[in-house]
Amino acid sequence: MGLLCFDEFQCNDIFTAVTLSTLFTKLIEHGTIIVSTSNRPPEQLNAKLLSGPQAVEFDNFLAHLAMVCEPWPLDSGVDYRRTTMEHDSELPPIFRHPLSLESTAALDADFIEACDACGCDEGPQSIPVAFGRTLDVPEGTSSVARFRFRDLCDAPVGATDFAALAQQYHTVFLTDVPQLSITRRNEARRFITLVDELYNHHAVLHCSAEVAMEDLFEGEDDAFVQKSVLEQMESLQFETEVEGTKLRRDLMASGSVSPVSTSQGSSKGSLFTGEEERFAFDRALSRLVEMQSRSYRTIRALA
Repeated sequence: MGLLCFDEFQCNDIFTAVTLSTLFTKLIEHGTIIVSTSNRPPEQLNAKLLSGPQAVEFDNFLAHLAMVCEPWPLDSGVDYRRTTMEHDSELPPIFRHPLSLESTAALDADFIEACDACGCDEGPQSIPVAFGRTLDVPEGTSSVARFRFRDLCDAPVGATDFAALAQQYHTVFLTDVPQLSITRRNEARRFITLVDELYNHHAVLHCSAEVAMEDLFEGEDDAFVQKSVLEQMESLQFETEVEGTKLRRDLMASGSVSPVSTSQGSSKGSLFTGEEERFAFDRALSRLVEMQSRSYRTIRALA
């Protein structure tokens, strides 16, 4: 008998599904009490999995899980981050659009003010990441950094780089953010990860963007998705031939060849339609909204 708590339970590929179903089945058989949170109800945890014996096995596991665990939906339908922001509309914006001389000048002024508040000289820097790696910061002080979108979100960096960035700097400026879509999945994933890491460390992100925040991530129509499926399957075939049938797992790779996950799907599957990206992006947008609130900035100032 024991108690285990899991936060953000999710399943992104068939190998994780097999591992989780085996582990949880054994834990339940031994009387372990399991408490978990998830952004998906149990029946949707296998949304990205292939059909086949493993997927059927995972479906059976989910059915068993629903019998021994009682799901409690906690979504009230209210985004309290946005509700908070409605009372702080008089605050100066930290997300500026569209890209123009005016928005650029405003962001430049905010950056200079933030740097002056630090009392440190501005210039290029380099911060440690992990395993001897470093991340170059084009402009910044001891606690403020500025990047162009293409230098941070279209570069071979990942969650560890963004975590190191958030730990070092309490304010990050990101300029020239384009409108993102399924055609720019790599950049969208990095941007989502950047926002999540900054939020987790209670840092603030200032942006100058091509479009309004609500329009940053746009999906594509079914005709494009169908075409995208064929293109990505061709890339998958090429990569497996080159790498001796070993699938690439680096979702943060940059380049003309689309990164491939071990979970594939039909033409309507989330891997190709951007369902998972949109789901994560909605959360990132909500966090961006909260970053503009008085309460968030006050807590950041006191940290």
